[in-house]
Amino acid sequence: MLFLRSVSSTLIIATAIPISVIGTFVMMALLGRTINVVSLAGMSFAVGMVVDNSIVVLENIYRHMQMGKSRIKAAYDGTVEVWGAVLASTLTTAAVFLPVIFVKEQAGQLFRDIAIAISVSVLLSLIVSITVIPSAAAKILEIAKETKGKSLANLWGFVSIAQGFTDGVTNLVRRVIETPKLRLVVVLAFTFGSILLSWAMVPKMEYLPEGNRNLVFGILLPPPGYNIQEFTQIGEQIEKDLRPYWEVEVGSTEAERLNGPPIQNFFYVARGRQVFMGAVAKEPDRVRELIPVMQGTLSKIPGMIAVVTQSSLFQRGIGEGRAINIQITGPELEKLVSHGQKIFFGVLQSVPNAQARPIPSLDLGNPEVQVITDRVRASDVGVTNEELGFTVNALVDGAKVSDYLIEGDEIDLALRGADKYSNRTQDIENLMINTPSGKMVTVGSIANVQVTNGPEQINHYERQRTITIQVIPSEEMTLETAIDKIQENIISPLRMSGEVGGLYNIILSGTADDLTITRQALQWNFVLATIITFLLMASLFESFLYPFVIIFSVPLASWWVSRSFSLKRIYISTP
Repeated sequence: MLFLRSVSSTLIIATAIPISVIGTFVMMALLGRTINVVSLAGMSFAVGMVVDNSIVVLENIYRHMQMGKSRIKAAYDGTVEVWGAVLASTLTTAAVFLPVIFVKEQAGQLFRDIAIAISVSVLLSLIVSITVIPSAAAKILEIAKETKGKSLANLWGFVSIAQGFTDGVTNLVRRVIETPKLRLVVVLAFTFGSILLSWAMVPKMEYLPEGNRNLVFGILLPPPGYNIQEFTQIGEQIEKDLRPYWEVEVGSTEAERLNGPPIQNFFYVARGRQVFMGAVAKEPDRVRELIPVMQGTLSKIPGMIAVVTQSSLFQRGIGEGRAINIQITGPELEKLVSHGQKIFFGVLQSVPNAQARPIPSLDLGNPEVQVITDRVRASDVGVTNEELGFTVNALVDGAKVSDYLIEGDEIDLALRGADKYSNRTQDIENLMINTPSGKMVTVGSIANVQVTNGPEQINHYERQRTITIQVIPSEEMTLETAIDKIQENIISPLRMSGEVGGLYNIILSGTADDLTITRQALQWNFVLATIITFLLMASLFESFLYPFVIIFSVPLASWWVSRSFSLKRIYISTP
């Protein structure tokens, strides 16, 4: 309405939107796809694109009517004259998105519905522009009458501004075209200048946006040897510090004095050495402010390693959101722990404000009781190694013996001794067990019981023993920047010094690995889309030279994109 100043013209173009969008619904159903958040996002992107073809066709029809032709003649001549350009524009747009459909990596799963929705929408808009638009124009299109006096547009000065802008552009184009040297300078300056500026200003990449999920999650790694009672005391201390946050109401004077938003729900769970906590804010938009509050509380606990993050919308597991996993693999746990300690403290120094945690731990000092069967004495009484292990496990910790179903749910049936058998580890030697002959013997008579230190658990990565240092960069630092710092300041020096190599290796996995795979998949998709676009335009224009005229505009657009995102984080999951 602002530019055309014609109700009939605006209504004709507007018909392209519902036809293309509803037609896309039908095509998605025929292709076996669903209408979901991703496909709806693709359709919303396409809404602004589906009117492009209609505007080109209608504008040309309008120009023919201004030449004095009838509506029907102008509709036919105007459509035939530009349908080739409209076809080229539509097919090149579809050609860019269609290759994404065949990407098999995670990027393909993320983008497939978007690619289908946009491709189908623009193809339908092509059909609308050469059928519906000329038909409607032949019926209701009117030429805007020239107004005199103080119209609304003239009062705002819109007409004079638009006329001045049009004259300026026309004069600039005329001057450039009339001078051959100036044409060459303009093309080279804009093309190579845009390429250089794009290269210099391209922002670092991120894998997926975090979103604003109303949940702050904390993973706690207490010192080795803590029991349930000590975990309970830690939980009580945390609860005491955070209690004021869930006892106040939003907007109250007490809430304004706090360092973060009021808490709606809070939980603290400890099982074995697995300790985690979380909180939900009463004000979802301020949930991120709870991170420093929880970090401050956990920093008061001596020896505690804690990681506190906002749970991601795309998180696949506990602590598996925006994280870089540094996998250290090798045969000997002692060396793995040594390398892990160097990397852990190196991350804290090299990656500012990053949070890091070892998986499972960086110590071999976890106390454990080892029951080592004396096979000679055990065979004398007829007890096997497996039977002894099961019996001790059942008496001390409880052992699964069977399962049963309750309303479709499978319930474990465990056999467990009385609490008196597991209260004191030094009494395990005196535990009485039954032999196949019916005699009772003590555990100490057929096994050696010793208290020692060992790892809490041993993880494996590709059949190799591994210790993982999980790094969560700060919000201000992109994932790519953090990966570069880790490679340059930590991994490369270890490789160059010979500490890592041969039997020991370092692998970046987690989101870092996903980022690398996605970037490789999409960069080749970009190359393929460029080749397809060039060949498509070459066939439509019947020339290998003309497509370059249009392709030369791509670097300039890339520079504007880089400039727009230079102050923001760019997500490669965004088309």
